[in-house]
Amino acid sequence: MNEINNLELVDFHDAKLGIILCNYDQHKVIINFFLENSNYLNKKVDMYFIDVDKLEVNILEPWGAGMYVNEILIEEKDNLKTKILLNSGDEILVSSKNIYSKVAL
Repeated sequence: MNEINNLELVDFHDAKLGIILCNYDQHKVIINFFLENSNYLNKKVDMYFIDVDKLEVNILEPWGAGMYVNEILIEEKDNLKTKILLNSGDEILVSSKNIYSKVAL
């Protein structure tokens, strides 16, 4: 069963992309963002992907340099397919069983 927790509490639009951590052995990915336009202004939020079976990251910048989130789309199939589109036009793609977020207060 796929599970999404706490994502509805956070507006990721215009959040600045931070570090992407991949724990290959544990099939876990953590992506951190710095929020720019929400109730958590200037707060760091980590998005945790658990039971990851695919991670794709490119740095091609087809729309020019940029590291801010344009949109995050999550599609549920066998796994949760997450697409993070940046203002540079780059996409970060993650396929996982579970996703949750945690705001550093």
